[in-house]
Amino acid sequence: KKIVLKLSSVVQNDIMDLKVDINTLKINRSSLELNFMTFYNLKMLENLDMSDTTITRINQNAFFNLTNLKTLCLNRTKLNTLIKHQFNGLNNLE
Repeated sequence: KKIVLKLSSVVQNDIMDLKVDINTLKINRSSLELNFMTFYNLKMLENLDMSDTTITRINQNAFFNLTNLKTLCLNRTKLNTLIKHQFNGLNNLE
């Protein structure tokens, strides 16, 4: 069963509190800061699209629990700095 969730206005707790197995999450045109708990409950997530967000920072280990993630899209963001361990856990990206 494939579940797609599209969010255009989101706060971090909205994502952290999700209790369903989502395959695809699209967060567009939103402001968001990512830390190690943001996606913690989304173990089944395969596709994450954060295009066109005002995200400027991704904290260490923000994706560490997303072991099934295959695609990560960060097009047209305000992200301008990469730090060590920022993409830990993303071993299955295609």
